Amino acid sequence: MKMYKYTLYMKKVYTWLTKLLRAMAELAGLDTLIIGTEAGRISREIAAGNINANTIVTSEQFSAADKLVTGKMLAGLVDHTQLSAFASLKDIEKLAKEAHALETASVCVNEGRIRDAADILYDLTSKVKVCCVIGFPLGAATSHIKSYSAVDAVKIRADEVDMVINVGYLKDKDTKRFKEDIDRVMFHLWEYTSNHKKNDVVLKVILENCYLTSEEIVYATQTVAKLAKNYLPTRNHSGLKVFVKTSTGFGTPAKGHVPKKDYGKGMVDTAVGAAIEDVYLMRQAIDEVTKVTRHGDTPSDTTNQDDNYKYVVGIKAAGGVKDRETALKMMVAAGCLIRDEQTSEYKLRDDYKDLFRIGASATKEICK
Repeated sequence: MKMYKYTLYMKKVYTWLTKLLRAMAELAGLDTLIIGTEAGRISREIAAGNINANTIVTSEQFSAADKLVTGKMLAGLVDHTQLSAFASLKDIEKLAKEAHALETASVCVNEGRIRDAADILYDLTSKVKVCCVIGFPLGAATSHIKSYSAVDAVKIRADEVDMVINVGYLKDKDTKRFKEDIDRVMFHLWEYTSNHKKNDVVLKVILENCYLTSEEIVYATQTVAKLAKNYLPTRNHSGLKVFVKTSTGFGTPAKGHVPKKDYGKGMVDTAVGAAIEDVYLMRQAIDEVTKVTRHGDTPSDTTNQDDNYKYVVGIKAAGGVKDRETALKMMVAAGCLIRDEQTSEYKLRDDYKDLFRIGASATKEICK
């Protein structure tokens, strides 16, 4: 009994100290979210307007991407999406048939439609995968519910799972619960797929950037990248492939894609979907954490290279990607384009499919 009372007392002390430290940090104007130095610098440059969509993707890069990327290649990066609350079986059948004809990466549906989509694609002998969303669109469900939903989705026949973060935890700077919410889903997915020898499962973590400052975007992205390291492929298991996703497309500030106007000065209320600046910032944040070494890279400084960090976390741009031009610019911002050392010409990375995905319903327009 004494030990129990002592434990309760220590928990209260810890809670009180945590609140005190946060209050002191706010009064002192200090950042309580720890982010990488380079990604932090880039976020400030974006906030100051020194980095924007036009500087991120040059006309030369866009022209190169336009020549290199065919409509079929773009289709292979798309999660063809139908997440309407009133989507009927006919809507899901239409979605699956379109995805099969276009050869998209997946169809993305709500949990209750996983089996329907899987059955239709099976009958079509399609290679298109089934993706579903959990904790959608608010991310406010408990971590237990999210992790159960993720495993249940895979049991039902989902190949990929898109989960929404708890935005409130991030806004509170409650880093402990924020990390645990994501890590619990990662762990239970990895555990289930390991035990059942189900390989190639993909988890995409949705940040809902329209509610976040640039600092929060960097912190959330780097948190996901750090956690992903724990679930890398092993000799007996293919591991968990992880993406960080920009948006649900259901955010309340606005409808459709609107460029960000006030980066890093509080909650951004002008954009609901993917922004080129977001995608670029997320790629810089990921690469700073993972110190990625990919085929074709020529890093200027490899002295701090860590072999354990040679892995890729992908980015999924979702919400407002409705045409080929936007998709290509997002693709460049995500780091899919590099210069060839021999010819100095731009080329696609060999692993571009691991680097980038698009969540969209306007797939036909994107793949023209």
